[in-house]
Amino acid sequence: MSKIFSERVIRTSTNCIFNDIFKATIVLALGGCLSSFAVLAKNADQPAKASKAVSKNDYCELSFPSGPPVAEILWNMGREDAGKVKGRVLATGKIKVPKSLNLEVILTIEALEQMRSIEQLAALPVINMIASKLDFTDAHMQHLKNFKGLTYLNLDGTLVSDKCLPQVGNFACLMSLRLSGTDVVGTNLDALNKLRYLSVLNLHGTNLKPGSLAKLKPILGQMRELDLSAVNLSKVDVAVLPAAKELKSLDVRGNKAFDDSCIAYLANMKSLKSLNITDTAVTEKSLEQLSKLPRLKSVIVRARTFWKSGLPKETEGRLRVVDSASKSNATLDVFKPLH
Repeated sequence: MSKIFSERVIRTSTNCIFNDIFKATIVLALGGCLSSFAVLAKNADQPAKASKAVSKNDYCELSFPSGPPVAEILWNMGREDAGKVKGRVLATGKIKVPKSLNLEVILTIEALEQMRSIEQLAALPVINMIASKLDFTDAHMQHLKNFKGLTYLNLDGTLVSDKCLPQVGNFACLMSLRLSGTDVVGTNLDALNKLRYLSVLNLHGTNLKPGSLAKLKPILGQMRELDLSAVNLSKVDVAVLPAAKELKSLDVRGNKAFDDSCIAYLANMKSLKSLNITDTAVTEKSLEQLSKLPRLKSVIVRARTFWKSGLPKETEGRLRVVDSASKSNATLDVFKPLH
């Protein structure tokens, strides 16, 4: 079963309303997904309340090409033990799926030649779409244009480029977007500025052109998790990070241009809890500045390059410095709580 699905499934009826049969419309007049996302945020740390079990009449029949499945489809069964019970079906031949439950679709390699058959799922409440590690291109993305209710899109390790970003920008309900290891270079990142609810963005391993991050400045303030690891981050890009005031997790590992002088740009991140600066040019000189971030709990580093004066003897305090190369994942608390 997909762990991602169990973490991200939304058990509320959203204002990205799906009618009883197969048509889906986003009610922008009522604020799009605002109502459901407010409920999601309010109950983020609470178990989802179960709904009534799905009856046989709540299923619809779909037809896919026979042979190897083109996708795996998952859903929550809506019972008291909903956290454990999942519905699952492989998309091959004739299948039945629920009409009213949130769905996750995981594409297989066979889907690349059968994307038209995937289009029929757009009439159902599909909120999670995963095409990771496939030779999935911008042309394949065109077949997803009618999946208006997506809240999570995973394109990690695919062949998509900046050409697909205007289409991604039309997924008005999108909350989490993964573009790790794709051909995105940042030329069309501004197309994502229409995504009012996007709070998680992973650009790991993309070769961003200098200045690309500035194109996201209008929505950086709503980001909670930002992965900019190994993206060729420039000083110009670092200069826009102060706009990301609500970040809880920031990953900039593998960016050689990120050094001690860049830490000053994180000063306004009062909500930051986790920072990964492994394989950057940041050293222990920045610890004093980092210790002033009130909620920062851990900083992940490569110890042999971070500690220029040797490992510290002091181990009391609030801020944990974690050696990314340590097999035991041991931590060093190097600062006492600030008063």
